[in-house]
Amino acid sequence: MPQHASVPSSTLPTRNSPHSTLLRRYRDLFNLAPDAYLATDLNGRIEAANDAAAALLERPAARLVGAELGEFVDAADRPAFSERLAEMRRGDRDRVTDWTLLLCPATGGRATVSASVSSAGATGSAESERGVRWQFRNDPQRELFESDLRGAVILAEERERSKLSQDLHDDLSQLLALVAMRLGKVRDLSEGAVSAEVREIEQLVRQAVQRTSSLTFQLHPPVLKSEGLVPAARWLTADLQRRYGLHVKIETQGDVATVAEPTRVVLFRSLRELLVNVAKHAKTNEALVTISRRDGLLEVVVADRGTGFEALPENEGYGLRSVRERIQYLGGTLTIESSRDAGTRACVAVPDAS
Repeated sequence: MPQHASVPSSTLPTRNSPHSTLLRRYRDLFNLAPDAYLATDLNGRIEAANDAAAALLERPAARLVGAELGEFVDAADRPAFSERLAEMRRGDRDRVTDWTLLLCPATGGRATVSASVSSAGATGSAESERGVRWQFRNDPQRELFESDLRGAVILAEERERSKLSQDLHDDLSQLLALVAMRLGKVRDLSEGAVSAEVREIEQLVRQAVQRTSSLTFQLHPPVLKSEGLVPAARWLTADLQRRYGLHVKIETQGDVATVAEPTRVVLFRSLRELLVNVAKHAKTNEALVTISRRDGLLEVVVADRGTGFEALPENEGYGLRSVRERIQYLGGTLTIESSRDAGTRACVAVPDAS
C-alpha cells in the first residue's frame, strides 16, 4: 500500500476549515503525480515526498521524511548538489531546470534523472519559512540508451585489447622467438665464456617470450569470449598460481554459465585486479573466489586471510580505483571489508543484464 507523505500538523487546517477539501485534493495530486516530488529544508533534509519519489528512491515515503536527500545522490554529483543548495540558501538562484543528476536508490542501484529545483519562501524570510522543492523525472528510454552506450564503450575497449593482444602475439612474440633461435645458433658456434654468456641471454629472451605470451592472454583471454566467465576465472587462477604461487579455490552459486558480454568483461577485469592484489600484498598463498547470481545481481567475492589493510578510499591504489569506476559505470558497487591481520573480503556486485 502506498505510504503517503505527511505535512507537519502545525501547518494543517482543522477538519472544519474551508481549505481542508482543497488541501486533500492537493495531496492527491501530489501523491499521484507521475514525477518524483520532494520538499527539503535549505540543508537538504527531506520534509515531504510523494509516491513517485518513494518508488524512485526505493524507500517508503514515511521513512524518507527526515532523511538527507544528499545520501541518495551519487558521490560524483554531490559537489554540484551541494552547490545548488548553497545557491538557494544565499538567494543567488531561485530555479534550476533540466539538470542531469545520478541518484543512488536505497537498494544500491543507479538512476539518471532530469532534475528541476526551485526555492520556496521569500528570500529574506526566516530559514524555517524557506525550503527547496525538487522534481525528478526518470526517463526509462534514456536509461536504456545510456545502458546500451555503456555496454558499447566496454565492448569497444575490449576490441582494442583484442587487437593489441593479437599484435603482441603476431609481432613481438614471433620476433622474440626468432631472436632466441638465432642466439641458439650463435651459442653453438661460440666457445667458453662467450658461449655461456650467449646461453644466459638466450634464456632471458625465452623468458620474455613466455611473459609476452602470458600478457597477450591477460589482455584478452580467448576463453572469456568463447566459454564464459567461470572458465576464464579458472584460467586466470591457474596463471596466477604459476606466476605467484597463489592457490585459489573457485565456488559458484546459481546459474552463472551465461553472463552478458559487457558484464562478463568488467567482472573478469575486476577479479584479476583483486586477485593480483592478494598475490602481491596480502602475504598469503590462498584465496577463495565465489561467483554467484541471485536477487537480480551478479556477484564476485574475493576473500583471503592475509595481512589485511585499513579499507579507506585514500588507501586504494590506481588499480582499485579503476575497478570501482568500471563497476559504477554498470550501476554496480565494490565493497571492501578488511582490517589488519584479519584478512580482506572484496565484493563486486552489478545488476544482472543477462
